Amino acid sequence: MWVAMNEAVLELEFDDVPGIPERSWDGSALDLAESVALELFASAADAFSPEKSDTAWRFVRFIGQTFIDGFEGAWVNIPASKGFRQRLGVDLPFRTMYIEPIGMLRTAVHGREGHSWATVYDYAAEDYEECLQTSSHR
Repeated sequence: MWVAMNEAVLELEFDDVPGIPERSWDGSALDLAESVALELFASAADAFSPEKSDTAWRFVRFIGQTFIDGFEGAWVNIPASKGFRQRLGVDLPFRTMYIEPIGMLRTAVHGREGHSWATVYDYAAEDYEECLQTSSHR
């Protein structure tokens, strides 16, 4: 299934956010996209409602692909564990925890702060830079 996600992302044109730059995206693009997501979605339930789920999934792909492009990541299935179902994630070779784009979208529309995606990106950028300096991929 996530092979199909990778193929879909290769064709991804993220037209939902006016003014979004061309790939490769970064934290500033995430900030812009998050502000649009907050305008479009009143809640996580609203985002994943039948009327808006296609748009929500484009945001999920955008979030994930931004991390993949920026930090040598890959789409993965996160195995079910501790009461959580299997879920979609992005594996970054220098981190032990996955990036979870669906959770990031849900958190943003729930918290409504407007900078949460870029904050996660900035932390990943720091970790990535440290990894590059020490050449200690896991």
